[in-house]
Amino acid sequence: MIRRLQSRISQQQIEVLTPTEMMKRSLLFIAAVVMAIPTMATDGSELRLASDSWPPFTDSPTGQRVAVELVHTALERTGIKATTTVVDWKEVERGLRTSKYDGSAAMWRNAQRERHLLFSEPYLENRLILIGRKGSEVEGLNISDLAGKRVAAVRHYAYGDEIKKADGVLFVNGRNDQDNLDKLLAGDVEYMLVDELVVRYLVASQPEEAAN
Repeated sequence: MIRRLQSRISQQQIEVLTPTEMMKRSLLFIAAVVMAIPTMATDGSELRLASDSWPPFTDSPTGQRVAVELVHTALERTGIKATTTVVDWKEVERGLRTSKYDGSAAMWRNAQRERHLLFSEPYLENRLILIGRKGSEVEGLNISDLAGKRVAAVRHYAYGDEIKKADGVLFVNGRNDQDNLDKLLAGDVEYMLVDELVVRYLVASQPEEAAN
């Protein structure tokens, strides 16, 4: 079923972006440096978590942080206190390698990250969808149908081989989802790969730009 993203502008509901059917389900995990959580649990210290900016999962101007609050609450129920610092992704990686941080409340899992991190059971499901500007041909498209098309993706996201190795797709890597939405609205790319909740949040936060 095609989902239509809408935003309120001048008290009217208008269609701003039309995504395809859900393309891929990705699971969100808590990632921890080896032995970090057991140590925190026994000595009563505070767990130092880090994430990059990913509204509304890890931060937002309104204070909403869906994933972070879920993780903090779950940890508190087991007697573990935690704080999350939002920094650039490179700093997240560096901090985990050097044990400046004990883990991350929101991370997609892949083989490379499993080499130095322990992952929890998944606690959230991300629904990755393909979106385009109003009027774009997106109905029924899959990633395999996009050969020769420019598709915005976030550089460090672990989308999986099914997407990253799609034949002929011209991925344009952006710093974050907002950067990619700007590229889409400017016509620099034809499509954008994004979590459905994230794009709803972004569209709602800038309705006038997204309506064009």
